[in-house]
Formats: sequence, structure tokens, C-alpha cells
Amino acid sequence: LIGQPELRDKLSDPGLRQLSQRIIARYHLVALSKRDISAYISHRLSVAGVSDQLFPAAVINKLYRLTGGVPRLINVVCDRALLGTYAMNKNLVSTSTLTKAAHEVFGESRPAGLRLRRNAAVWIISSLIIAVGAVVTATYYQKGKQEPSAHEPISNKQATVYEAVKPDIIETIRGRKLNWPADQPADKSSEMAFRELFKLWGLVYQPADTVSSCTQAERSGLKCYKSLGTLPRLRNLNRPAVLKFSDDGGTVYYAVLTALSHDSARLRLGTDVINVPLKDVEASWLGEYTLLWRPPPVFTEIIRPGMQGPAVQWLETQLSLFDGTPNVPKENPEYDNDLVDRVRKFQLAKGLIPDGIVGTQTMIHLGPADGDKPTLDHMQKDG
Repeated sequence: LIGQPELRDKLSDPGLRQLSQRIIARYHLVALSKRDISAYISHRLSVAGVSDQLFPAAVINKLYRLTGGVPRLINVVCDRALLGTYAMNKNLVSTSTLTKAAHEVFGESRPAGLRLRRNAAVWIISSLIIAVGAVVTATYYQKGKQEPSAHEPISNKQATVYEAVKPDIIETIRGRKLNWPADQPADKSSEMAFRELFKLWGLVYQPADTVSSCTQAERSGLKCYKSLGTLPRLRNLNRPAVLKFSDDGGTVYYAVLTALSHDSARLRLGTDVINVPLKDVEASWLGEYTLLWRPPPVFTEIIRPGMQGPAVQWLETQLSLFDGTPNVPKENPEYDNDLVDRVRKFQLAKGLIPDGIVGTQTMIHLGPADGDKPTLDHMQKDG
């Protein structure tokens, strides 16, 4: 259960006493301090493979004033600041870039963190579907209060091993621990996973030390999208993806997520295909994933308000398929306020941050619905 402080008050109602008693642990996430923000950002960067400090101390101080230490706001503002820094071909985020990023996110200039604190709940609620990852990650550095419940004991889970299920006899296996097949080399799991992912897109993967999987994808007209996320986020993106796992012994391996149902996921581990409960996938998955997607014919990394040209025309065309607004071709279309409103409505409908900025995730959702891409829609699909 994740909610605002009012959830705690609601659970204190006598009518919900039994439900409250069944919560075995509680965690109250409050705003991060300046010191916590620095450690939090360093952790997020290290998970993404970045060891350098991209946010100087002065920028951290500014970030604290802008966000009031709210993790979700920190995530969004830092994301936009990094995009802006990358676009300017710089290595460090500056205070001016951070301020501009905050303006883009919040839609108005906010000189003090106090004003942001008043509106933080609104932003968190509007993007609640993507707030879960921030809550989980922030707990690494948060000194909030842990409250084990005295009403019920906490049982220890017993780790067991999955048996591989061949593609022609697929049955859901429940209540067991997910591990890499013992009869297959775990050090080849990445190669095997990407070979399968490419196959789903009708491509042939060529393992090579000098050419990465993403480079190979780009040569075939596709793009790689690597990120941290949750199963609901992958369900929303609706693309097969290579997931990174770790077993109890610390062995890291990769598997392909090929299908999802409301309670199960289908994974290809090497040459084996298994169906597993979602809770067991989450227990072994490190949260990292890589998927492939087809970019627009006229591709630009980000489509921002005020831009003009073919990318904006593509945006209008794709949005018209969603909202039914007539698409009138223009000689030099501009990303104006009306189009920003349409994009924000689209982003809200897809569970994205409604910032009006068209980045990778928004483009993936806006992609062509011509049936030429693999999806996660049905468990009945071949893995």
C-alpha cells in the first residue's frame, strides 16, 4: 500500500482494524535532507553505471531549495537537467540548467522550495503510477521510522529452484525461487537473451566484442531503451525486454520477458521457457531492463515546446490517432500550447509524467500501430 499521510489516518479507523493488523511493516517516507539528496543521487547514478559526480555541491543545494527534498520531484527535475546537460554537450549539471529543468517540469518559476512543498502532493498523485520506483529506491537513504507489527509474525521464505518448462508444454509454476538453468552456461545468458530479443523483431543477432547489441539494433533501424523500472512499467511499455536477474548465490544472468498476465510472466532463460508468478520475478529481478523500439522516420531525441519541422508534424499525426483530432498537414508546424495540452493528456492516459516533453517513453507509446512490433499483450503468444 502506497499513499499520502491520509492513508495512515484512514487505516486508524476502527472499521479497518483487521486490515491494519495485517500490515507487517510500515515505512513513512518523508522529505530527504541535503545530505541524503547527495547520497540518493550518487546511488541512482551508480546503478545506471555512472561513477562520476554529475551534480556539484552548489547544484545539490539548489535542487534542495527547488524540490524541498521530495524524492519524486528530485527524480523528475534531475532527469530533465541531465537531458539538458547532454544536449549542451557538457559533463556537469549547472545551476542554470537545473533551474530551467525545474521550470519545464513545474510550468512556472518557483523561487522557493516552500511553494513546491505545498504542491508536492499534487505532483505525486498525478504521477502515482510511476512513483513506486522512487519510493523503493529512496528507502536506501531515508531515515524514516520502521514499524514492525506485533500482531502477526513474519515468516521466512524457503528458496527453491524452478524446473524449466519446454515451449510446447508451458505451465505456471508457483511458489518457487527463480534461478538460471543449471545445465546452461550463465556467462552466455546475455548473448542468448539478446539473440532471442532480436529474433522477436525479425533480426539476427551477431555476438561480437566490438559491436554492442544496441549498435546492431540501430543499424537495423531500431533503438535501444535501457532503464530501471517495475513490471507495471514494462506492461505499460508493452514490449519484450531483456531483464537482469541475480540469484541467492550472487550469480547475475539475463532473461527475456516475452509475455505478461495479471499474475504471471513468461520468461525465456537460455533455451528454456517458464511461466512464473510476478512476485517471484520481482524477488529476483534487479530492476534493470533493455528493450527495442522503432523510432519515428524523422528522429530527434526530444521534441520540446517551441520546436518546428517534420518531427512536430509526426507528433501531430500520431496524436490524431489517439485523440481523433483532424490532422491537417502544415508547411512548418510548430509545437504550440494546444499541442502541448494534447501531449499532456496523452501522457496522463499512458501513465507518464505529463510534462509536455516528448522523450523516449512518450515516443514509444506514440509509435506506429501497424502490427510490425512484438508486444506483451497476451500470455498465449509464443515466447
